[in-house]
Amino acid sequence: MEKVCLKGACDRLFVAESLRGMELSDLNDRVIANSSRLSCLESCLNSKAFVCKSVEFDSKTNECKLSRHDRFDRKTHFKKSASASLEYFDVTCPYEQPSDKSAAEIVPLGNVEHPYSLVEYEGVTAEECGELCVRNVLFPCRSFLSGRLENQLYCGLTHQNREGLVQNPGSLHASRSLNYYEISRSIEGCDSDDLHFELVTGMNLISEPYFISSDMSPQECLERCKRDRRCRSITIDYKKGSCHYYSEGVSAVADSKLQPNGNFNYFEKICFPGTQCSKDWSFERIRNKELVGIDHEKVLVEANTKEECQDACLNHKPFKCLSAEFNYQLSECRLSPYNRFSSTEKSVAVSNSRFVVDYFENNCFEEPRGFCNTKLLKKFRLMLTEKITTGESIEDCRQQCYDTKEFICRSVTFDRRFKTCGLSHHTRKSAPPASISRSDSHELLEISTCFQGEKKFFE
Repeated sequence: MEKVCLKGACDRLFVAESLRGMELSDLNDRVIANSSRLSCLESCLNSKAFVCKSVEFDSKTNECKLSRHDRFDRKTHFKKSASASLEYFDVTCPYEQPSDKSAAEIVPLGNVEHPYSLVEYEGVTAEECGELCVRNVLFPCRSFLSGRLENQLYCGLTHQNREGLVQNPGSLHASRSLNYYEISRSIEGCDSDDLHFELVTGMNLISEPYFISSDMSPQECLERCKRDRRCRSITIDYKKGSCHYYSEGVSAVADSKLQPNGNFNYFEKICFPGTQCSKDWSFERIRNKELVGIDHEKVLVEANTKEECQDACLNHKPFKCLSAEFNYQLSECRLSPYNRFSSTEKSVAVSNSRFVVDYFENNCFEEPRGFCNTKLLKKFRLMLTEKITTGESIEDCRQQCYDTKEFICRSVTFDRRFKTCGLSHHTRKSAPPASISRSDSHELLEISTCFQGEKKFFE
């Protein structure tokens, strides 16, 4: 550590961390010419236009670059620089503590240790050590060590996470006495651009909402929740047209508060830093299920939480990941190029798992819509329709389904009386049975296999 004099500096153990020869590519919010190393840092500390989290200073050109992001929330952009004169700084002052304990999750990652604990305690348990890390004000605490050293309970806090530690070869090594834990702040402090939703179909949250709205579309309800920092989750009653907002979420492995109801969908906020997804929700979670009926090998990737598993699916390059499964008992993540709607020679479905496994369906991709196979069911309606529009015929509704950008539309319910189209990502294959009913005034059109290109006719 080195003493520096900086105007506007915060009261932290250290104001910035330097990493020479590294850069955060393509994420500059402001560029300042003819700067100096310290004035570059001061420009970040005193930034009014945006919250500055990192800077890059080039000692050869005296150019200073400020960014609202850092290597922790944009890890895929953080890389070695081609210029040896470039110096990257993480700035600790913008870091905010979570407003409540539930905003942070402690993730155990095994019997390993490292030599970089900045603050140490004795006589505290692993749970107490995690609380000290979450509430630490000296620096952004992202991980901690807990166990016994010389017959004393030990707790060591550090600002690093796995990505930072593995950059120094030999930092992480096996330990007989200590365990490594990481703090996951999935929502608190998440950039608004990185907030997404996870959908659980046909479920209502049995809890008291802090607010209820009506006469709003599902998209408007989700946007309202996204803007409201209190909102952690939302249920939408499609029968009554009301939205219920909650300040709590549910644990994926202990979600007894979710109760089946064919008129409801449950949405919970999730954070995917740096992921581009403009859909209403990123993933649909199907509890205790896994994909079966396909003769292929699912790809096993490293992930310690379901969020890391979903993030791995979104950023997988060898193939387009359409679904993922996370085993909570083994912390195993498996990615697949198929989902329950995939058209193959073998039957594809989600089936009950023998383990504590959840199936996640990716909604952040575009399906081909050049030519699609469809099936019309007269006198049927689907209640869970995520978007309501107007249309003169079932053909109008079908085209609107093809053009929908908010989600992957797979069916339309046409109301002949009021000339409305109910667009949904469900078909009978995926919708809860209670959400499908008979109706003399409705028609249900399902869209199955779609191909690229235009429809062609043959004699």
